[in-house]
Amino acid sequence: MKLFDCPHCGHRLYFENAQCLNCASLVLYDPEDARFALPGADAFHCTNADEC
Repeated sequence: MKLFDCPHCGHRLYFENAQCLNCASLVLYDPEDARFALPGADAFHCTNADEC
C-alpha cells in the first residue's frame, strides 16, 4: 500500500483519506502528480464529484 503525506502538515495519509486526521485539512488526490494536494483554484477536480 502506498502512503502519502499531507501537503499542509506532512502527516501520513492513506489513499482513502479525504481529510488529514492531524490538521483537519481537506485533501484531494492529484492523479497527474500521484500525490495529495490542497483544494484550490488550480487543483484537479473530479468530473463526477457530485455523484459521490
